[in-house]
Amino acid sequence: RKSVPNFLTNQIVGRLLPCIVNMAESNSKTGILALAQKQLSRTKTKVLQNLGKAEKTTDDLFNDNVLRIEKQQEVAHHLQKELKTYTHCLREMSQASKNLTTALADTYEPEWTKEPSFKSQLQTFDLLWNDCLQTMQDSVAVPLTNYLNSFPALKAKVAKRGRKMVDFDNSRHNLEVLQAAKKKDEAKIQKAQEEMKEAKRIYVELNNELHTELPDFINSRVTFYASLLASLFGAELVFHSEVGKVNTSLNEICQELGKDFEQFAYQPKRPLSKSGSVNSGENGFGEDASVSAGSPATTPVTESAPFANSKQELSENKQVSPSSESTDASADNHGGSKKERSTPIPQDNNSKADTSSDDGDSADEEKVQEQTAYWKAPTNEPVTSAPANTLYKVMATHNYTGEDLDELNFTIGEVIYVIPFENPEEQDDGWQMGIKASDGIQGVFPENFTQKV
Repeated sequence: RKSVPNFLTNQIVGRLLPCIVNMAESNSKTGILALAQKQLSRTKTKVLQNLGKAEKTTDDLFNDNVLRIEKQQEVAHHLQKELKTYTHCLREMSQASKNLTTALADTYEPEWTKEPSFKSQLQTFDLLWNDCLQTMQDSVAVPLTNYLNSFPALKAKVAKRGRKMVDFDNSRHNLEVLQAAKKKDEAKIQKAQEEMKEAKRIYVELNNELHTELPDFINSRVTFYASLLASLFGAELVFHSEVGKVNTSLNEICQELGKDFEQFAYQPKRPLSKSGSVNSGENGFGEDASVSAGSPATTPVTESAPFANSKQELSENKQVSPSSESTDASADNHGGSKKERSTPIPQDNNSKADTSSDDGDSADEEKVQEQTAYWKAPTNEPVTSAPANTLYKVMATHNYTGEDLDELNFTIGEVIYVIPFENPEEQDDGWQMGIKASDGIQGVFPENFTQKV
């Protein structure tokens, strides 16, 4: 036979010794059997109490306090959950702000007004965000976590008090059974009385302690939340007030930048009307009839002759309204309308004008209608209220001088009532039809020189 090495013997003894000790302790009151017996007696007592065969200790005030503690814990958990979500969003917003300030710093060129101060103010945003997040963590998140950590210990005391109450009810029930027996055993009765007194003492001490501790903890929520919310809103107040100061400084720098470089304001050229080619087709002139660069200078004269004759005939027959006459006169004085700029004038108009006076009259009427679709004769009277067909109102942000007859002239601060085009196909991109409130003049204007009010 081979002998077992000493080190193996020591290991076996070391592992068996705790088991032997536990078996020895099982015979004591704190051993496994004692704990199992106590748990069994508690279960038996609860069953008897539910059946009404054993008396049950009740405390409605204590139960109300326990319910309030549980409700208080739920509220704190919900607040912590939403606070974590809010803090996470703050971190995302901080990163978005950092990305934006980087882009703004790249946009602001070195030769612009107060460039060092502008970029220094942008860097302040990052510092403010970091301070706000740190304050939220130290003054709000950590205190709330510590507050929630106090609930498990408190609920453990409540659970222990419940077990001791069942032990007291069980010892009292055992004493009542022994005292009610026909054959009384004084030794057992005395022992049961001692056990009941000890169980009652433990229960009463713990119960009195919790009767003081629970209300104090419940009432402390007021001062706790007062401090917590003050820290929360204080951090928000400091952050937003400092951000407001930085925004004010940046706004002043940008306003100064705009004044320093206002001479570089871009004024877009008005595009040609889309209706030029359509109108030329309606008048019988195709693309082949366009005038070359070497066309004689007498071409506009041949166009104005029939127009003047037809205008005189319309005036004699009283078929043209005063607004149309003023429009024709303005068109003659300015040397042509939008249609004349966009539609080439053929040189054989004299032959067509002589063929039929009726055709000339109808052509002139169409021309007058097209003129008035873009421009109305000024009344020089202020518009006291918005016209019935007003879409919205705008205010001029830049001065504008019209390059064509049907374009409005305005200065910064003038109010214009925007109205729809009579012919939507005549509207060019970026242009609107409007009536100036100062003098009632109607015409087109570029949108990017105004803003809605």
